[in-house]
Amino acid sequence: PLILPDYTSEQQIEETIADLATNKPTLIVDNTMVDGTRIPPLDPARRQEWWAMGGRRDVFDLDPIYDFVADHCAIVEEIGDTAIYACTYDE
Repeated sequence: PLILPDYTSEQQIEETIADLATNKPTLIVDNTMVDGTRIPPLDPARRQEWWAMGGRRDVFDLDPIYDFVADHCAIVEEIGDTAIYACTYDE
């Protein structure tokens, strides 16, 4: 629901970040590019490509989620348009 226009709130983004920080995913699979222009990708380069392809302009500011991924995760495999991230955390 974080990409529904006029639905997403800052509180929902904060709750998502708190959930990610608490549950510490080991892997994140980002297949947003497979879906065309509906959902912005996590990777900044892919996001620029998505934007150039006409990505939706009505998506809430997801920067805190992008920052979390940038701080903890890195792409370890790409299969077609799908990016697989491995995440690590300082204990």
